[in-house]
Amino acid sequence: MALIGNILKTYRAPRQAVRGVLEMGRREDLMVVYLLLACALIFASQWPALARQAYLDPAIPLQALLAISAMVWLMAFPLIAYILAFVLYLLTRVVGMATTGYGSRVALFWAMLAASPLWLFWGMVKGLAAPGAAETALAALTLGAFLIFLVAGLLEAGRARDEVSDV
Repeated sequence: MALIGNILKTYRAPRQAVRGVLEMGRREDLMVVYLLLACALIFASQWPALARQAYLDPAIPLQALLAISAMVWLMAFPLIAYILAFVLYLLTRVVGMATTGYGSRVALFWAMLAASPLWLFWGMVKGLAAPGAAETALAALTLGAFLIFLVAGLLEAGRARDEVSDV
């Protein structure tokens, strides 16, 4: 329940939610769990759209589409996420934020996990409804929430590092 409560808290106060994650101390094991859970939920969100695609064009069976999606989201993207977190770390250093590599990973992985309920909803709409305004609006909402959570997480990670370095 604590994880679901923290995800819900992220929608009300994203910086406070990330602060709670950062206050647990340096927990690389937990960050990997958050990343893999987010990737698994995003993979699951693809199922309705892939089923629709397989139904409309049976040239590629659903099992093949799911296998490709699983390879991307469960094997390749976790590695890509670590590279993205490193790029975020470098970008924050360029713009003058005092964050750490761990803070960048927390911000990215938590933003992915916190936005995953919206991603699941978007996947359901994408699979069950024809492409249109509702799907586009929900995709924009999902991306916007992810970016808000990411920026809030990076700001909080920078603040947390400033407080630690002052001690």
